[in-house]
Amino acid sequence: MPTTSLKGHLIEFDREPIDLYGLFGFALDWTDDLTLLHALDMDTMELNGYSVIRNADVRKWRPRGPKTFPQRAAKLKGIEPVFPAGVSLASWREVLETAGALFPLLALHREKINSRTCHIGRVRSLTEKVVSLKEIDADALWRETRRYRFRDLTKVDFGGGYEEALTIVAADNKKKRS
Repeated sequence: MPTTSLKGHLIEFDREPIDLYGLFGFALDWTDDLTLLHALDMDTMELNGYSVIRNADVRKWRPRGPKTFPQRAAKLKGIEPVFPAGVSLASWREVLETAGALFPLLALHREKINSRTCHIGRVRSLTEKVVSLKEIDADALWRETRRYRFRDLTKVDFGGGYEEALTIVAADNKKKRS
């Protein structure tokens, strides 16, 4: 994984075959197993939440130098990554516990099982091997609580625009039912 001198730098991560499009973000921190990124949406050239990825899935990574388009665009737009204080990368359990305490919704990806689906919701409970997630659907309606094994997780997202929009609409749904 990146060296300490690359903390806060824009890096492109190649995770094929589980992610065909690559992942761009500012590398904020990492352990032997996990890496925390402040994700950069390459379509809008805006920061879009955080991703924690499993290092074992990274085929290769490369820093985007100061003369590359994404790095120049980020600099000229004044984009600066922000570390989400309190997020622990000690294990998936720690990621889910700490990020779940800071952000209302988490998106769990199990890309080796199904790369087209993620599971979004609130952490209800954690064991040593499993997270229970109260799920929310694409219409911001709360659904059942489902369990997911840590060993199946490949990526966890939080603090992004989609999760934020689901949170707002879910609150509005609740208000309208009251």
